[in-house]
Amino acid sequence: MPYGVSAEKSRRWRTGELRNEEYPFSLPTLSMADMEKVQNDSILFFRFLSLYAAAKEVQLPSDPNPQLILEQPRDPKEYRSPEDLSRHQYTSMFRKAAWKRFQEVFKLYKIDFHQGPIGHERRKPTALFTTMEVLLQLDGIHGAPENPPQDLREQPLQQRIEASKRWAAWAPGLKQALVVAIRQHL
Repeated sequence: MPYGVSAEKSRRWRTGELRNEEYPFSLPTLSMADMEKVQNDSILFFRFLSLYAAAKEVQLPSDPNPQLILEQPRDPKEYRSPEDLSRHQYTSMFRKAAWKRFQEVFKLYKIDFHQGPIGHERRKPTALFTTMEVLLQLDGIHGAPENPPQDLREQPLQQRIEASKRWAAWAPGLKQALVVAIRQHL
């Protein structure tokens, strides 16, 4: 546990207990600094969506159609066990009415896949929301990575940090699919 961090606070960060269904934008029990981080994350999400909505609003009939691609971790409710869901109380923006309305109004495709089979070292359940029909080819790709990573719990901190950086990156196959889709659109 990091120096100066309470056991409870450390557990919340490790398990992702920063928001829940009742408090989707941050738990009221968080410190002000943690609450600000969680709320800023939500603000960035909605700013991204508002940019697309603004582009659609000001689009002239002669303008090319603006496109949207939003990659996020898949909603845990769609693939975690009932026991795990009960224990951790995961939440997701994608269950909120505001998101569902946005997806409906702008006719976004929802694409569910794992990044492991397309070159990531982890399974990495992913959701892609997009206006680009060509990306539907990714939908339903599921499975483990070709070479699963080793268990790093007992490894030195630096090695775990490096692994975490790699795990946060997109799979090479996802990057390539996005390049092809954008080039095709342009």
